[in-house]
Amino acid sequence: MMIDNLMYFDTNVYSTLASIMDLVDVANLRKRLLSKGKRPVPSPVNILEILATKNEKFREDIIIVCQHLCEPEILAEPEALIIDYIASYAPRPETSHLVLKNQFGISDLARTWKDVRADKDRTLLLSREDLQRIEVLKTLHGYFHVYYSRGKRMPDLLLPEFIGEESINECIADAARELRKERAPNNRMAILCENRILMTLTILCAGLSPFPYAIDSYWTAIGIDRVDERFAYAKKELSFLQDAGPIIGLGTYMGWQATKGLDRGNFYDCMHFMYLPYVDMFVTDDLSFHDFTKEYPESRILDRIVTSDALP
Repeated sequence: MMIDNLMYFDTNVYSTLASIMDLVDVANLRKRLLSKGKRPVPSPVNILEILATKNEKFREDIIIVCQHLCEPEILAEPEALIIDYIASYAPRPETSHLVLKNQFGISDLARTWKDVRADKDRTLLLSREDLQRIEVLKTLHGYFHVYYSRGKRMPDLLLPEFIGEESINECIADAARELRKERAPNNRMAILCENRILMTLTILCAGLSPFPYAIDSYWTAIGIDRVDERFAYAKKELSFLQDAGPIIGLGTYMGWQATKGLDRGNFYDCMHFMYLPYVDMFVTDDLSFHDFTKEYPESRILDRIVTSDALP
């Protein structure tokens, strides 16, 4: 069951609040939001970005703002939302336990956030392994972005997660041949579609994501370990992910970044974008999000994206 009246802040908004507000101001902002029925909730992607802040004092300031502004619940990891969608859309007895009761997280990170939010003297940390995984993902995203936005050839990125240690180029080509159902009408649509395929390939099939636990649980329940066999299963059983669900938003925004010829793509922005269907208001001062909404004026869900000027 979806929980209503949730408000999502892009991490840049938390950073701004930490720069211009003291704790009294933050507490008053929370009171004003609650009086209007709005409940600010963080996400694991917010946590990742905050922990990536190099200035230790400012990082702690942002965490303190979140502790005083946000609800004790945290949104589920993007990967858990993907698996929830699959397990709900294509139900199987062995994956029924992966269906979420609502859009809130139930992982160790969710429990940690609840504790940190309750005890203002505590802080947040990530393991070295998690941080290293995130750096790999950012590199991978940067590779895709350059590949599509500039058309430059880059050295193959070899990843042992892919069966046979094929290059990422070969995996992309194989996935595109296997998962694309029809020819896109133009190059722009082709890039958007291919980026959805890339998300299926890298996140769902290869498990290359910040929080792969739900994905690992899904494939364990299905009984498929090899990445190439996951490709085959995705082609046959999960083709609906190219038409609906969380991967649509994730891949579309990633593809849009590339079609704009931006100097760089932002991996975190793509992950943030996945939360849009799960909240009532998405607050960001990142102009790229607002530029994206202008390209799809007919979309009602994009109306949820506002600037921090909309805060009471």
